[in-house]
Amino acid sequence: MFSDSVGKCHRMLGLLPGLVLSVVAVASCGSGGTAGSAPDSQAAAERARIEALLPDASPAQREALADGIVTAGEADRAASDVVDCAAGQGIVVTPIWQDGEMLFNTSGGRTEGSADAALTIFDKCYETYFSLVASNLSLQNSIAPDLVERRNQLVTDCLAAAGFDVGSWPDVRVEPDPAVESACIDAARGELGL
Repeated sequence: MFSDSVGKCHRMLGLLPGLVLSVVAVASCGSGGTAGSAPDSQAAAERARIEALLPDASPAQREALADGIVTAGEADRAASDVVDCAAGQGIVVTPIWQDGEMLFNTSGGRTEGSADAALTIFDKCYETYFSLVASNLSLQNSIAPDLVERRNQLVTDCLAAAGFDVGSWPDVRVEPDPAVESACIDAARGELGL
């Protein structure tokens, strides 16, 4: 069950000199397809693309994608690599979770030319350290909204049963043990047939 927009999602950008550049790295961008439909073949092609690029990916991306599921904590670690990469070149990047998506606010540059340079730096850091994580998040979250909500509740319940008071999942207050989180995700996916 994958969106027909898999692989076609994009980052949005607001360019105003001297203002914060807002770049959205998509984590969910579709309404969901049905099993056996064209979106399934698009999702399979995207998974194959991710797997082909994975050996050359950053360590955080390889770790995040090792089990095929990207958790919020894994995405946060990959996003911190984007932050460090940009900071090393004088650009301030702030990752923010909002509605299951990772947003990046990028600031730097007081003129259109320097804003463009900041975006170029961000894009390179994003491609190097986060793009495969974003693609996998998109695949994970491109199931029907009711199933996403049910999956998230099952994971939250599982984590609570294991002693982790996370509030809600995937936007957690407290980072749970990654092994427990993966087990809960697997259990929820299994229960829902995903």
